[in-house]
Amino acid sequence: RRRLNPGQRAQCLPDMEIIMFKHILVPTDGSALSKDAVDKAIRLAKALDAKLTVFHATPEYKQAFESEGYIMPRIPALQQRFEEEAAAHANTILDEAKHAAAKAGVTCFSAVACGDVPYRLILAQADKSHCDVIVMASHGRRGLDALLLGSETQKVLTHSKIPVLVCR
Repeated sequence: RRRLNPGQRAQCLPDMEIIMFKHILVPTDGSALSKDAVDKAIRLAKALDAKLTVFHATPEYKQAFESEGYIMPRIPALQQRFEEEAAAHANTILDEAKHAAAKAGVTCFSAVACGDVPYRLILAQADKSHCDVIVMASHGRRGLDALLLGSETQKVLTHSKIPVLVCR
């Protein structure tokens, strides 16, 4: 390998292509910080001529509310309404991101998964979509929840086998 001297620039052969990231996963919850990460991921995808997958994790319907101290009776109509509203919320968030990507000329896919462990859903989607980088917001839980449970971003950073770009 040849080392570069300070101030010297690397040169590529004219027919040589530098391949960086080809498929970016950007998880979003619709928050302002998350929307900013989506915008940055779109700009990165455009610059690299990469594909983008926007992803939203929806919570599972719960009958038990441990923090509240009670269990709700199983009411199928209530569960159906919860699932419909969660799907509508996810579609709104993902449609907004897909529209912004299309406007920028970036190929964009969307995905939704349901579960109560978002970082695992994010990593599973990155694997399923064959993404080679994850771009996500730096935020997560705050206060005691963050101390006890940790942020989803931190968990993705800890467990990901692919690079993670954290946006502030």
